Amino acid sequence: MSLLSLLFALAVERSMPSKVWQFSFYFREYLALAKQSKLLKTPLDNIASSIAFILLPTLLTFLAVLFVDGSIFQLLLSAFVLLICIGCHFTRNIYKAYLQAAFRGEMTTCDLHYQQLIQDKNLPDIGLGQVLIWLNFRYYIALIIAFVCFGLPAVVFYRVLISVVNYQAAEDEDIDHEARNQLTKILFWLEWPAVRIVSFCYMLVGNFSKALSTWLESCFEFSQQPHQVLTSVAKKSEDFQLNDEDCTAEPCLLVRLAKRALLLLLAVIAVLTITGVLQ
Repeated sequence: MSLLSLLFALAVERSMPSKVWQFSFYFREYLALAKQSKLLKTPLDNIASSIAFILLPTLLTFLAVLFVDGSIFQLLLSAFVLLICIGCHFTRNIYKAYLQAAFRGEMTTCDLHYQQLIQDKNLPDIGLGQVLIWLNFRYYIALIIAFVCFGLPAVVFYRVLISVVNYQAAEDEDIDHEARNQLTKILFWLEWPAVRIVSFCYMLVGNFSKALSTWLESCFEFSQQPHQVLTSVAKKSEDFQLNDEDCTAEPCLLVRLAKRALLLLLAVIAVLTITGVLQ
């Protein structure tokens, strides 16, 4: 059932552009409701309220999974939650607009789209291909790993945590910096093992021998940020020579690498499901 829910969500999420199928819509509504509530008057201003804000939808998801009976209803619930949480329409639209501007030769517009993307997702100034590799991890692969290993509540927890951290970064002046730092640390330790697993998948579908040394160096590295580990291994796993006049080469190649890694991960999940290791 888990595999069917996952495949269904991945198959149809691109064809559901309405805001009611986007996580950002529900996050904004939840945030507005929390601000109006007497229970959480300052939902993201300190660490206690931030954790409560994250745990509430996680707990509701856990109760829904616990009390939903019947395979069909469990399948529908899983598919619905995954469909909401997986993917990022904003990133996909920005990437499409970037490519269209690049094919028209509008380099200034390309740069504007790139800046809009890294500002919205609270990312450092790295190449667009590396940005897309990281966002593919956060909004697709990491959620799949969370679902397969820990179930729907873990998917909701991780997705809300990312949104809270990004929101706090955007509202920097009005947010308790200590709370943001604590949540960032939690996110770091959640992503630390997943990044090593996914970067290993990149090696398997790319240039294994060239990327192996980089991956081994990062295995027990605790100072590097997860996005640095993932993007460094990804760049080593994909052989390409950049042309300064072609701003689409790196992102297109790295996106294809990410897609191959995603297919490999799905194949592994399918084998584990067929053999009975996963339910």
